[in-house]
Amino acid sequence: MGNIKFFWDNEWDKVDKDVSSYEVNWGGENTSKRWLVQSWRSKYGEDSGGGHFEIDSNNNKLYFYENSGTTLLTATISPGNYTAESLAGEIETQMESVGSNSYSVSYDYDLRKFKIVLDSGTDFKLLGSNNTNAIWDVIGKDGTDTGYITSWTADEIRIHTSEYLKVDLTEIKDISGVFVFNHNLQSGATIKVQFSTDDFTTISEEYGLSRGDNNKYVKLFDSVKQYRYVRIWIEDVDNPDGYVEIGRIWIGTELEPNPGYEMKRGRSWKDDSIIKISEGRQVASIQRIRYERWDYSFGKIKRSEWEDMIRDRGLSRELIIVEKKEGSSDYDEPENNSYYVRIQSFDIKHIAGEWWKGRMRVIEEN
Repeated sequence: MGNIKFFWDNEWDKVDKDVSSYEVNWGGENTSKRWLVQSWRSKYGEDSGGGHFEIDSNNNKLYFYENSGTTLLTATISPGNYTAESLAGEIETQMESVGSNSYSVSYDYDLRKFKIVLDSGTDFKLLGSNNTNAIWDVIGKDGTDTGYITSWTADEIRIHTSEYLKVDLTEIKDISGVFVFNHNLQSGATIKVQFSTDDFTTISEEYGLSRGDNNKYVKLFDSVKQYRYVRIWIEDVDNPDGYVEIGRIWIGTELEPNPGYEMKRGRSWKDDSIIKISEGRQVASIQRIRYERWDYSFGKIKRSEWEDMIRDRGLSRELIIVEKKEGSSDYDEPENNSYYVRIQSFDIKHIAGEWWKGRMRVIEEN
């Protein structure tokens, strides 16, 4: 027998957002906007500084030779958080501090690649084969050595090491589901939800989000997580757009109606495009977004379970529905069975005692 969960009270929307980086007018608050017309975006483009690059003791060594020599030099990058531009400046400083040459290190926003150019001296050689705590993956260097050269452009695009959006819920809250909609992440990207008790000085728990057929990222928990600090962490280091973006985030717990009722579904497509035909049978049209509409019939529900959600959401505010398919023992593949919708109508009829039967129509939100 199928079942359904309604995520309607979004804890993410109630507090300010802290982000690793953002472009002007594309801040973290955009992930609370219903209409999905403007997303959060990481830093990108000329004069932005570039994305968020995190350096620690595992990725802060740059190995190189100078002037056709055989003495291995190691530039040690100070651990910390950088933009692309500030990381380029730190690399330049540290290379010059251990060598005799001078360099210009920069980040090319058009290519989305790091560059190292010799300013004075004969040449230099990057030792990509030495991977001990190396910075190579951060700056897009492959695992081979260069020859002795006077300039180097990264082998691979790099727009960040990672990005994040986080919230302080101000107190411990229940979370049983996490949803991310409308993004530009590549299929190979990694996206996690992380929980902390100390504002991410340490990570208490983290879980990967699964990507669905319609590019939704979802994680449902078998038991409720109780935390104050929540972070969405993204790694998509070579996104060809030059940035990563997310349109909508939802976290919180659900309303799951009393089990044992019969639920029937109906679906239809709606197209509000306008078509006009002239006397000469010429067709003109105004294109509008097509969307899907669902009808649910509930054979046996408790009115008291629904009242808070219906009064809060009404017919204008959005929510998320997760379906348990007929014949499933659990909410299998929630990434393929989750929908961002609003309620169009909800009617109930009394049966007996505390029991009612109901009918709900919802419309897909995009």
